[in-house]
Amino acid sequence: MASRSQGIPPQEVDGTPDYCNESVFRRNTLPPRTYYIPKDDSLSLNGQWDFHYASSPLAAPDPTAKNGQNPVDEHKSKDQWTTIQVPGHWQLQGHGIPHYTNVQYPIPVCPPFVPSENPTGTYRRSFFVPGSWGSTGQLRLRFDGEPFRIGVTDYVDRAGPNELVIRVYQWSDGSYIEDQDQWWLSGIFRDVHLLYFPQSRIEDWFLRTDLDSEYKHGTLIAEIDIKTASQSTVKVAVFNNHGQLVVDRAQDLGVGSKKAILNIPINDADKWTAESPNLYTVIIRLTINTCALATHTVEQRVGFRKVELKNGLICVNGQPIRFRGVNRHDHHPLFGRAVPLDFIKKDLLLMKTHNINALRCSHHPSHPKLLDLADELGLWVIDEADLECHGFYDAIARPLDIPEEVDYEERKKLTFAPAARFTSDNPSWKAAYLDRMAQLIHRDKNHASVIIWSLGNEAFYGQNHKAMYELAKDIDPTRLVHYEGDPQVEPADMYSYMYPSVERLISLAQTEGVRSDGTFEKPIVLCEYAHAMGNGPGWLEDYEKAFCDHPRLQGGFIWEWANHGLWKEDPDGKSYYAFGDDFGDVPNDGTFVMDGLLYSTHKPTPGLLELQKVYQPMKAELIDWDGANTGVLELPCIAPRSSKIVILTPSGLSLFNSHDMWLTVSFRLKCTTAWAEQGQELVVLASEPNPATTAAIIPSFWRPPTDNDNPISLPYWKRFGVHAMTSQLRFFDIDGDADTVIITTKTFHSPPILSWGYLTHTVYETNTAGLIKIRMILEPQSSDYVNTLPAHIPRVGLDLRLPRRLDAVKWFGLGPGESYPDKRTAQRAGIWSVDHVADLQTPYEVPQENGNRMGTRWLTIREPQGAGLRAIAGQMEDWSGNCERDFSFVATRHSTKTLEEAKHPCDLVEDDATLLRLDATVAGVGTAACGPGVREDLLVKVERMTFSFDLEPLI
Repeated sequence: MASRSQGIPPQEVDGTPDYCNESVFRRNTLPPRTYYIPKDDSLSLNGQWDFHYASSPLAAPDPTAKNGQNPVDEHKSKDQWTTIQVPGHWQLQGHGIPHYTNVQYPIPVCPPFVPSENPTGTYRRSFFVPGSWGSTGQLRLRFDGEPFRIGVTDYVDRAGPNELVIRVYQWSDGSYIEDQDQWWLSGIFRDVHLLYFPQSRIEDWFLRTDLDSEYKHGTLIAEIDIKTASQSTVKVAVFNNHGQLVVDRAQDLGVGSKKAILNIPINDADKWTAESPNLYTVIIRLTINTCALATHTVEQRVGFRKVELKNGLICVNGQPIRFRGVNRHDHHPLFGRAVPLDFIKKDLLLMKTHNINALRCSHHPSHPKLLDLADELGLWVIDEADLECHGFYDAIARPLDIPEEVDYEERKKLTFAPAARFTSDNPSWKAAYLDRMAQLIHRDKNHASVIIWSLGNEAFYGQNHKAMYELAKDIDPTRLVHYEGDPQVEPADMYSYMYPSVERLISLAQTEGVRSDGTFEKPIVLCEYAHAMGNGPGWLEDYEKAFCDHPRLQGGFIWEWANHGLWKEDPDGKSYYAFGDDFGDVPNDGTFVMDGLLYSTHKPTPGLLELQKVYQPMKAELIDWDGANTGVLELPCIAPRSSKIVILTPSGLSLFNSHDMWLTVSFRLKCTTAWAEQGQELVVLASEPNPATTAAIIPSFWRPPTDNDNPISLPYWKRFGVHAMTSQLRFFDIDGDADTVIITTKTFHSPPILSWGYLTHTVYETNTAGLIKIRMILEPQSSDYVNTLPAHIPRVGLDLRLPRRLDAVKWFGLGPGESYPDKRTAQRAGIWSVDHVADLQTPYEVPQENGNRMGTRWLTIREPQGAGLRAIAGQMEDWSGNCERDFSFVATRHSTKTLEEAKHPCDLVEDDATLLRLDATVAGVGTAACGPGVREDLLVKVERMTFSFDLEPLI
């Protein structure tokens, strides 16, 4: 959250406190520098602090009074002091409540002013300066949340003890430009250190790498800021990945503040990419000439790589790259933005093992040590400034009553220019914007993984962004700059879009910024697409195909990496991962914070498994097949953007037989890497029958909605009453003999109020062995006077209510996880089984439709003793129309009504039955929670259709 930390008591300019003055965003701080915490010359101040929580700055204690108490209200103030953990947020430690909004500001919009009811936290702790530190050097405090550094040499008693008091305000003028889509949480949420620097010291360093025109030999350009009290020498030594010295260089320096610049050649440099993250270690030593002793030493890892626009494409080391990326906030389900480093590392390892190669640090700088991991593991990083003011959109749009259904581009024309005038196009905010850009670049400038700086997110566009772009290029001309908010891409090196449909994306690739000769100056990336909310996202294959077919489309970043649920235990005993409104936070944006590829625990959802398959960096095509092979083949070396033929050894199974055959190809790591062990499965490239006989499949009458159904499909379906279908029996007949009974019915399924429905012709045939054959023809019908048919519905199939003891499920089809028409590539054909129906459920943190399995040829469901039911897709025999050979199924204990009404998983009550859904067709899931809906051909169209099922008992 936008928590401003500053000296105590709050200073004022013309009667205005600093926290309501956009021109004052830091006082008495040192210039920004690269992030570096020396092991021996740092003292962590993390841990337990004394803490005082007040409803406003006026009610906060005077830290200069004895024991930090207000003399005027000593007893009351004393009672309010408690303890708190740093790093951490006070809302997650018993003070105030978490508050979630996506776009809208939770405070009145009148920048730079904030409410008088401004909760204020006062932090206090004591510390001693380590005796091993020198007595004449400089002492600094570093706070990594903002970040900022304060020189405290003149205020510290080196014999100690010392008392440090910090005041943090929940709201400040900075809140207006920190309106990111996440929880508003306050406090000292990142590390605090006391640092020691000798009098002669290395102040800062920028280690830039360059490659020659052939991208073979490298140059290290070391720019080193030095402050020295004597004649001295700076020496730079470069070591390779094996710890061997490659080269060293030295430069003599005079007295005072100096900038040393050394150009150091590196022959045959091992280049850094996301696929081959080769790192060198650079050690910088400052030596006083009179004593020849190193007085200050720092160490930095670097990667040799060159980032440039080449032929209108983003290239690294001369080659165009493709972003297979995700957006990631720092978030932990217990600690909020105070994320432990091991939790961050698990995130990045999951990314690498799921074929993700790029990370956008949305929408603020991540934990500084994340970039060390990205350097080591290999990820392309877009590093983003702590800047978003999306809430000004609502402040403009709501009084104009602009419906959300209006095209986004049209809404932008009406709102973005006036919204920008609040801050982005307001010169009084320029310095604050520039400061956030400078802080980002200087902190992270030495990381190979960072190839693009981003000016922020959803802050419209104004003169301050242009100034940020110019500043970024001035400080660091070696990287590209991203910003989505300006359609003219003045302050950016690429076109960037959010959630375009695939059709619009392809159109943009062919028209946006294209010259008359067909060339273009800048590429296109999707900084956000495929909204991963709930049961989703769909469309992933379609986007990936567009990226492959149009090289100018250099990939994108899924929104988003993980759900942001906060663990909550209610007094009534319920516990769950909470979202907006669960803490009484008003206004809020509800479940929109639960839109990730991971659950709040950071365990993968089915969406991540689907993404892993779609993001696979290799493709395989079956040219010919003369049998089957089970075993391991070692692949030949296949260069990027090339292919080779691999021969599969026949095993005697003839291709020409009466049965379908599946070929499944799994690619695994040959060697252990920094991010995975040998044998890690990366890609499953084929799971198709030969000959190809699987159908294309689509949805049925009603199912619980998904988060992606809610904005568009759900209201549409309910408008046509699909959720409230009733039945009218129009015809009934019984026929048969001693062994067989045939029941024929005609039923009109229709909703109340409306004048449309399905006329369903059904034949049930059962015999003495218990086999039941079900054959159905569905004819949609509407009023003779006007067509009242819906265009599409959720599904078409059968609902069966079975005894609860039927619990073990086995099937031949896609598995082991759930699958939908636009979310199925991660699953493979096979025979799968679970011991309990509950194991088929996907436990989305916002309950919704889940657990569908597609491509099913047969299904059994049994009780512990083995008796049960078998279902297969039947044949229509002499009936007209085609019947699909496979089907979808859902087996669950949760009724549709239960799933629709539950707010959290703890609200789900099981039925005393096993509920089985057999579907001829189901709808895709799309990504309409923020993006396009289900692809047109993957909707369940309201049209004539036939299907059949055979149900037989298992004894």
